[in-house]
Amino acid sequence: MKRILRYVIGFIIGLIAVFVVQFALTKIWSLAGVKWGPQNLPVENIQKIGMLFSTFISGLIGPFIALVICKNSKWIIIGIFFLIAMSIDLYAVLNPLKELDLWFKIIFVILIPLQLFLAVKLFDSFKKKNSLQQRL
Repeated sequence: MKRILRYVIGFIIGLIAVFVVQFALTKIWSLAGVKWGPQNLPVENIQKIGMLFSTFISGLIGPFIALVICKNSKWIIIGIFFLIAMSIDLYAVLNPLKELDLWFKIIFVILIPLQLFLAVKLFDSFKKKNSLQQRL
């Protein structure tokens, strides 16, 4: 029961982290003069790059945090993140972002597996470094 609770809490915290990091990065871009949002689609290249960057970083950090909390069953956690992220991004590409260039929408969706792969690699590196420190 404790293990399941740990997975649920870890997953929820990881999911919240995605949105918090996305919001923070969007605000940072906004301070730099690069803005986008529901009524302001990213039509300029700098807006598109900012949106892709923010989405990529948040999609990397959230799953990594969930993996650190859950510690085990990383492929189940990553699989759930993949399904949720893919459904959100496909919805975004087919509805609010449908007017944008095809290349942007393709990159937007293709980044999901890359984010999750790098989150797993980062977690493996973190876990390996952590276990080496505990042995010393």
